[in-house]
Amino acid sequence: QTRRPMPRGASFFVLSLNPNPPDYPSPTLTPAPTAGVIVVQPQEPVPPSTEATPSPSTTTSTGGVIQLISLQPLGEICPNTRSGGRTRGRGRDFGGGVTISGEASVSVVDLSDRSQLVLTLDFNARSRSTSFRQRFLLELPTAESLPRGIRVATPSVSRFSRRLPAAGTEFGICRDGEAHVIEVRSGPIQRLTVIGDTGGDDISDDNDCRCDMKIVSIEFRPIGIEYPVRR
Repeated sequence: QTRRPMPRGASFFVLSLNPNPPDYPSPTLTPAPTAGVIVVQPQEPVPPSTEATPSPSTTTSTGGVIQLISLQPLGEICPNTRSGGRTRGRGRDFGGGVTISGEASVSVVDLSDRSQLVLTLDFNARSRSTSFRQRFLLELPTAESLPRGIRVATPSVSRFSRRLPAAGTEFGICRDGEAHVIEVRSGPIQRLTVIGDTGGDDISDDNDCRCDMKIVSIEFRPIGIEYPVRR
C-alpha cells in the first residue's frame, strides 16, 4: 500500500524472466546512487511481455477498480560485495549453517507518463562467524502499462527467515550447496529458493555466484492493484 516518488538520480531495469528457474539468465548487477543499494539489469533484451495475466476485477465502494495481476518468478539474483553488499566477521565463508532472512515490499513509483511496480528486497545472511546484508531494487514487469495514481491494494510486505544447513567440504571441484525453498506466509512473495552455505567461500565478491550463496528464484502471490476513479 506504499507509494513512493522515483528516487532522484535512480534508474530501474527489467530483470529477464523465464518460467523455468534453472533456465533463468544471470542478471548483471549495477551499483545505484545509494550505498548498499543495487538495481538489476538484464544481460539480454527482454522479450515481448507475457509476465502478467490480469484476473477479473472488483469494484470498490468509492467506484475504483481493483485488479489482480500474476507475476512469473524472478530469476537468479547474486548477493555480492562488489555491488554494495556488506559483510562483518571472518571473511566470506559462513563456516557452516547460515540463517537467511529479510523483508520485501512492493511499492508504486510514479514516472512521468505511467506507474511502475518495484520490489525492494532487504536480504540478510548470518552464521556464527560471518554476516552479510544487501538491498535490491527490482522492477516488476507487467503485461500492460500501469497508469499514474494506482496503489497496491493487497498486503505489500513479506518477511522471511530460515536456518539452512551446512553444505560440507569442498575438494577441488566446486560444491555449490543445495537449493532450499523458503515458504513465505504473507505478503507479495510466496516463496524464495536460496542456496546458502557452499563448500568454499560463500559470499561472492565478483558478481559471479557460481559456487556462492545465491537467490535462485522468487515467486509471487497475485498482487492487487487499485486503479483511480475515472471522472
